Amino acid sequence: MKNIMIAWFFCLFATTGFADELAATKSGKQVNLKDDGTWSVVETKAKTIISNSDSPIDVVNAYLSVNDYDDRLNYILDPYRVKSLRDEQNVGRTAWEKPIYKIITKKTPGNLKIGEWAKIETVIQGQNNQWENVIYYLQKTKNGYKIDWESSIGYNKITATEFKLTKPIKPVRIRVLAELVDYYNFEFANASDTMYSILMRDKDGFTYGHGYVSKDSKTGSKIFKALKNGGGHYMVFDIRSLENGRDGSHFLVEDLVSVDSWLIK
Repeated sequence: MKNIMIAWFFCLFATTGFADELAATKSGKQVNLKDDGTWSVVETKAKTIISNSDSPIDVVNAYLSVNDYDDRLNYILDPYRVKSLRDEQNVGRTAWEKPIYKIITKKTPGNLKIGEWAKIETVIQGQNNQWENVIYYLQKTKNGYKIDWESSIGYNKITATEFKLTKPIKPVRIRVLAELVDYYNFEFANASDTMYSILMRDKDGFTYGHGYVSKDSKTGSKIFKALKNGGGHYMVFDIRSLENGRDGSHFLVEDLVSVDSWLIK
C-alpha cells in the first residue's frame, strides 16, 4: 500500500503534458508515472554478475552476456582506467544488444598461478552476419580471472586516420594485423633490396599503412621469421613517421613488441 501511495504522490505533482517519469519505490522497484495519472512497474532484466571465478570461459561468457558497459567493468583489469579509455571511444553509448557469439576454446590450462594468463578464443557475429574472431586475454588475480580489455579489443591510443594525418615522429605503439607485402613507395620506393614492407591494419580493417624495417636489423629478422609463412598475424609494433615525410601511411618500424598476440605484458 505504501508503494502505491508513493507512486500517486509523484502523479499529483506531475504537470499535464509532460512525458512519463520514473520514480523508485521504498523497496527499490522502478515505477513509470504516466501523464494520464496511471502508473506501472518497470520490468528490469536480471544482471549476470559473477565474481572470483576460477574459469576464464565463465568470465568471458558473463562479460558478453551483459548489456551495459558498466556491468562489463566487473570482469576487466583496471576498470577505472578502462572506463576512461572506453568512454573516449564510445561517447554517449552505454548499452547495446547482447552479441551473438560462440566460444571456440573448450578447455583452458589448469592450475595457473596468480599473475599468469589464459587465452580464450571466440567468434562474434558482426555486420552482414560475418563472424569475427576475437581473442580474450585474461589474467588470474586474487579475485579470479580478469580480462585485459585493451589487448582483447585491439585498443590503440592513436587511430589509423590520426596517425596518417599527424605523422608523429616519436614512436607510437599499435596493435594491428600485419603481413609482409611487396609494396614500396615515396621515400621507400627503392628500398626493396634493403627493407621489409609490412602492411598494418587495425581490428576494424582500417589501414595504418606500410611500415618499413631494415632486413639486416634484429627487429627485421624477427618480423620476417614471424610473417614469412604469409597471411595476417596479430602483432604489436612501435612505429614512427619520417620527419617531413611525404605520406603519413609510409613509416618506420622502431620495434616489434609482440608476435601472434595483442597482449603487452
